[in-house]
Amino acid sequence: DLHGDLGVTIHGFEIWRSICLYTYDFLSRDAITKVDYKIISLEMLLFLKVLGKHLPKYKNDVDLLVKKIFETKYPKSILSKFYKYKNYLIKKRQNLYDRKHN
Repeated sequence: DLHGDLGVTIHGFEIWRSICLYTYDFLSRDAITKVDYKIISLEMLLFLKVLGKHLPKYKNDVDLLVKKIFETKYPKSILSKFYKYKNYLIKKRQNLYDRKHN
């Protein structure tokens, strides 16, 4: 038991029964099923990373996962518009901040 993570480590390989007390059945929803294993869905991996967002590496992981999910789910034409609008909002917010503090 490591802060709600239940599992064992064998020769450096980790096998988890639960992570943050979320069970295997919960975490394997929408997983890609292979013959001998499952691959966690991007959305569920994002969920797990958000739980650990207090760690700097996880913040970067969250940004990368969101980008990958968007690229997988949306056509490039929509993403292009989204990123332009996002950058516009960031610049606008920065300009407002600069005016307020200068």
